Amino acid sequence: MLRPSDHFTVNAALTFTDAHYPDDCAGTQTTVNVLALCGNSLTNAPDYVGIAGATYGNDIGANLEYFLNAQVRFEGDRRTSTQAIDTTDLAAEKPLPFVVQDSNIKINLRAGIGSQDKSWGIEAFVTNLTNEVTRGVTFATILRSGSQSVFVQEPRSYGLTLRSKF
Repeated sequence: MLRPSDHFTVNAALTFTDAHYPDDCAGTQTTVNVLALCGNSLTNAPDYVGIAGATYGNDIGANLEYFLNAQVRFEGDRRTSTQAIDTTDLAAEKPLPFVVQDSNIKINLRAGIGSQDKSWGIEAFVTNLTNEVTRGVTFATILRSGSQSVFVQEPRSYGLTLRSKF
């Protein structure tokens, strides 16, 4: 985090995670679904996640203050299902459809105005500004052999936040 001036703050972070099942994770298990896990990455554990943001705030006259904030989040490719490989032929290592979420970037914005004594404030926000559609979890559809279903993550949303102390 950097604060180049009294009114401006910048933050950034990068995470690297090498989260995989061990190559010998099956132990004495011979179930094909267990064997398919060995050596693969953990579900919803991307190798890289990066964030960056900036906030600018200042006073307006003697009683009011405002702020502007922007955040960007990058996420690398990640598996969205425990079973990522077609278990009918493990040697082929053929991936199942829709079980890998491609890397993506999401942008959030927030702006607000309020009293300097923090007794009230109003903020406008938008999350997932570009409406990036990403999968959170992929799973086998019950009673539909061979098909997959998906829970998607939050779409773009926007709104107002009102704050008050009393």
